[in-house]
Amino acid sequence: MLLNKFLYISYIFILLMIQFPKLSHLGLKFSKCARSNSPSKNLVARKKSDIKFGSRDKDNNGFVKGTVKVRIYGSLHKFAFYYIYMGIGNPKVKQMLIIDTGSQQINVACGNSPSCGKHSLDNYNYQNSVTYKPIDCESDSCKIIEGGCDLERSCIFSETYSEGSNVKGMYIGDLVSFDTDEDSSDLSSFFDYIGCVTHESAMIRSQITNGILGLSRSDKNPLIKNEYYESQSFIEKYLTDHFSPRHKIFSLCLSEDGGVLTLGGYDKDLDMLVKKKSDMIWTPMVKSEFYIVRVFRFTIDDDVTDVNRKNFVLDTGTTLSTFEKELFIKIEKPIKEACYQNKKFSKIKKTNIECKVDEVNGKICFSDITKLPIITINFENGTNFDWKPESYMIDRTVKRTINDYSWWCLGIEESKTNENIFGANFFKNNHVVFNLDKELIGISHGNCPDNGFPNKP
Repeated sequence: MLLNKFLYISYIFILLMIQFPKLSHLGLKFSKCARSNSPSKNLVARKKSDIKFGSRDKDNNGFVKGTVKVRIYGSLHKFAFYYIYMGIGNPKVKQMLIIDTGSQQINVACGNSPSCGKHSLDNYNYQNSVTYKPIDCESDSCKIIEGGCDLERSCIFSETYSEGSNVKGMYIGDLVSFDTDEDSSDLSSFFDYIGCVTHESAMIRSQITNGILGLSRSDKNPLIKNEYYESQSFIEKYLTDHFSPRHKIFSLCLSEDGGVLTLGGYDKDLDMLVKKKSDMIWTPMVKSEFYIVRVFRFTIDDDVTDVNRKNFVLDTGTTLSTFEKELFIKIEKPIKEACYQNKKFSKIKKTNIECKVDEVNGKICFSDITKLPIITINFENGTNFDWKPESYMIDRTVKRTINDYSWWCLGIEESKTNENIFGANFFKNNHVVFNLDKELIGISHGNCPDNGFPNKP
């Protein structure tokens, strides 16, 4: 369903590349709106990264005590995605990977193949790793993931995306670790299903990252009990290897610039406090390889829209949130009305608040989002979450001058595939917890760290 999420219409992509030539990445959905270098007045002040990343001790069973935190970089208005650094192989090769909760795969460009593009970091080369393991195409491991066979009996794959990009390669096994501030050699996991990409075309070939880090669950049932680990997705196996079963949890807290991935639990200090208490709400996951929640209704400016327990996918690999047509129209309507009221009020009071509708793609953009309505999401178990403008709007000003405005554009669009997706902008300025043990999703307004950009890639 979502592995082929790169559902672009070609003319939108061409227009986007003209206006934002630096946004050449893994085909994530985003809008051609203006950007900004300064946040809206109602964005909460962010504490900088005073978190001790990578710190840990182990218990008597060898499981990590507490949590492990990993820095996240990137932003929606500069890159349209968030990325993380990983180490693959032995010796470790540092790789820059887009975080994607809508995919279970780790795909990386491999070796010096002329069929792969040039990325920001050198590609992983399995021939230089002493822990690399090939996967025979006749093995159960290959059959589980429905791999193909080549003349060398490698377990091969090929994926073509609707915008025209194609990747080909083979599945291999090797050590994988998160890049933390401390030595993470003891926190490596051997993973059998690394997608070693040997051919890239079109947009994927020119992306700055080496590949993608899929954080979703496995959709493959184990064939036999002792092959259970081989059927797990990477995040499932990593948490199983290093944390006790009740700590099979990870969380994402994304800010305007970067954020933090927490493994083995979640940090309550990342939650905003309401009356000195966390505002974290919990709702069940739908049984699926994807992270799906059911929504009962949306409320915006006292207008209630029932959606009758429809499924919504939590997917950081899709930049914007996408809703089916009828729901999108109802959500967009009060935003458009706010734009009209701002224009009317500005003419009378001569305020500095401006609003515009992009003539090319119809996106609504504001110079100030402090007056925009909150979208209240009512989940099937009765819990409510307030989706605030600093999350559902995206900073899009290209250039800032004394007489120029910051522009924040609506980060919700009509789905071309009739799917309902809470994209990366839903995660922005929120703290989202994935409890794989209890199959629960937790969401709070986040006090997420800004990491800016690393000094060295």
